[in-house]
Formats: sequence, C-alpha cells, structure tokens
Amino acid sequence: MIYAQEHRSIHQSDLEFYKNQPYEKGITEPVEIIPLQFDKSSGNGKLVFGFLPYWEYPGALTWLRYDIVTHIAAFDFQIDSLGNVTNPSGWPWTNMINSAHQNGVKVIMTAVNFDASQIHWLITNTTAKQNFFAKVKATINQYSLDGVNIDFEGFNTADRGSVINGFMTELTNYIHTELPGKEVSFAGPAVNWSGWDLQGLPTSCDYIFIMGYDFLGFMEYHNRSISAFNWWRLQYYKYSKYAIFWLSPRKVDPWCSLLWL
Repeated sequence: MIYAQEHRSIHQSDLEFYKNQPYEKGITEPVEIIPLQFDKSSGNGKLVFGFLPYWEYPGALTWLRYDIVTHIAAFDFQIDSLGNVTNPSGWPWTNMINSAHQNGVKVIMTAVNFDASQIHWLITNTTAKQNFFAKVKATINQYSLDGVNIDFEGFNTADRGSVINGFMTELTNYIHTELPGKEVSFAGPAVNWSGWDLQGLPTSCDYIFIMGYDFLGFMEYHNRSISAFNWWRLQYYKYSKYAIFWLSPRKVDPWCSLLWL
C-alpha cells in the first residue's frame, strides 16, 4: 500500500493524549432516552456541528450551548478492522442526549479509526463492512441517535479515492434504507494531501464535515484551534485545496469546523 503523509488532526492528537488519562464519570444518568423532539437544523439550512469528546463529559453539561449548535457528535466510538464498535467512556451520556433532543439538537455517533491497515480491511472486506453497518444501525437504534459521522484518518493513499467513496455510498444507502431520516456524514480533510476524489466524495453521503479548525500559525488571521464562522468566507478559498464548485452548499459544511467542544 502507498501511504502519503497527512497532518494529524486535533481529533487524533487529543485522543492519543487522553486515552491514557483516568476517567471517572461521577454522575447518575436517567434510564429513559428521549428521541429528537424537533429538528432545529431544518430551519435555516445551516449546520453547526460540535464534537463532544468523552473526556469533556459530564463536565460539559454545565456549559453546553444547545441554542448555538444543531448537531453534537459524541466522540469516540472506536471501530476495529472487523467492524466492531466500542462505546466511548461513560456511555450512554443520557443527560446530554435528552437535553439535546429536547432542544432540537441532533446527537451523532462518531465512528473513529486512525490506523491505515485497519481502515483498509474494514472498507474493503465485505464481511467487515456488513458487520460495521449492522453495528452502526444497532447503536443508533439503541440510543435514539440521529446518525453517524465517519472519522477515519490516516488512510493509505490508494484508499482515499474510489475505495472510501464506494464504502461511504454503501453505508449511506444502508442507513437510509434501514433507518430513514438518519444522517451519514464524513470528516473530510481541509487539504487534499493526495489521492482524494473530491468530486465523488460529497455524492457518497449526506454532507462532509471539513476538519479546518487546526489551521494555526502565520497563514491564518481569524481562526485558531477552532475556526470562526467567517472562516468560510475568509479562509476556505485560501487554504483548502477542495475544488468547491464540485460541492453543493448542503453537501459541505465549513460551518461544522466551528467547535471542538
């Protein structure tokens, strides 16, 4: 397999740091999970997509702004090469799920793998794929979640084009058939480090979250480790190598790069 260097995202860097830190939940969760009461994201066509990592829970309950976000992506559901799913520490986060759903905020499972060889097997092996699809469906059903975000990073170059696009198409078709109304999204790179088919990628799922928050240094003026709302207008053309005329407004979400909660 050919592998090309990609910069590690803040997702990967933080996960590697916190995975060896002790975790203690320390709260009681309700037994019943409340489904989404209304869809706030359908109102103005804009999505504000915040990733909530497990090490910020349950502390985040004191400062989460449900009036600002439209989606909260629970991070991280670890995925192995066979398609098995391991829940985040302290899961289920029922207090957060219920508060979000009562405020019209969707809760998304973030499926995570940062190992190139494991990703390759998962997205190319039929048995592993079908197992993963079924496990995603079961997780969404069990916890009344509203979709899945695929946060696979560190791909082999050969897997970044038609291979991942085909996988995402299969997953999207499966979820839309089995769970109508649920969303499938992809955490896409802010720079095409080589190999990505960026014309095909947005057609393979409901929308793409662009990991643009980690632009930091001389090349930016407004965004730091998290990007400001005006990143779309001021930064996207300058630093992303996406050909954005390929991507419709509903398929790509630079707005999503606002929050790493």
